[in-house]
Amino acid sequence: MHEVMSISATRAIRFYVVAHVHHSAMTTGTAKREGSWWCEQDYQLLFEAIACGMTDEQIAEHTERRVSAVRSRAHMLVSYGTSKSTALALLRRVADEPDFDWDPLVRMVHQHEAIPYWDNASDLALITC
Repeated sequence: MHEVMSISATRAIRFYVVAHVHHSAMTTGTAKREGSWWCEQDYQLLFEAIACGMTDEQIAEHTERRVSAVRSRAHMLVSYGTSKSTALALLRRVADEPDFDWDPLVRMVHQHEAIPYWDNASDLALITC
């Protein structure tokens, strides 16, 4: 079971609203999730698309993000060990390992990068407050 974020619900809402409004004002695109924080559901979609063998463009469409955003996220997940244009290929090889579990990888990277990770448990905790 995943831990619920230790941040108060009020603070979490404030953090999300401020970050979302600030970032949305700076973006102009048609991807529905453009400028949104990556959450557990986004990663589920990303790794589902990778497992299905989708192209970079199909992954972007599947996650409702731009190709550049998907490549940037893959680049972050592989510890910047490659170029953005080849990061998804490297992530595909990593995800193809038989015992691969994306959740611990994502949590570790978020912690290392000091990026809040919004998982389903955190969402549920906020909703039930």
